[in-house]
Amino acid sequence: RENLGEDPSSLHFMKREKSIAFVYVMGGTIVRLDQDYFIQNESYNDFSGGYKRYYPLIPRELISSEMKSVILQFKRYYGIADGTIMLVQIQSSTIEPATNTSDDSDDDESVTGQGIHTDGAERATLFCLERTNVEGAKNSFYADLDGDVPLCDGTVLKEGHLAHFKDNEIFHRVSPASQKDGSKPMRR
Repeated sequence: RENLGEDPSSLHFMKREKSIAFVYVMGGTIVRLDQDYFIQNESYNDFSGGYKRYYPLIPRELISSEMKSVILQFKRYYGIADGTIMLVQIQSSTIEPATNTSDDSDDDESVTGQGIHTDGAERATLFCLERTNVEGAKNSFYADLDGDVPLCDGTVLKEGHLAHFKDNEIFHRVSPASQKDGSKPMRR
């Protein structure tokens, strides 16, 4: 968590911190570039798209150690060619006890600030690193933007689990989340 920076777009939904890295793989070695921002197309994200969003860089050491196997699995799974630039993000969404002390489900908060959407990437993977004191936050995938054609039941990604998907061919969302125990922080 010490390498994460505040996500300025999360002022309007659940507190989110993030770090990023543009990487490519060459002969099994992962190379991190120094670009510390990305721009999401505003046609995919009308709230925080269309401008540079700056974040701390994921440390090279983390990319070449703990994250290496996931990045290489993503590359193999999709048959991505050596030298292809990929965006890697680590983000943490939190609710502190003072923010939500009720067990009332009306206190659920949006994790992303978006409903059903696409991020405009060709391929994507969600990998859960931590899920502490979380109620809700189910990932769902759809064939349409309205959510009339679900592709599966909403699924809770447990720690260590992941979901690969073709972001430019389907739509996704994460349901609102709350604390299981309102006296303890929630972190996902």
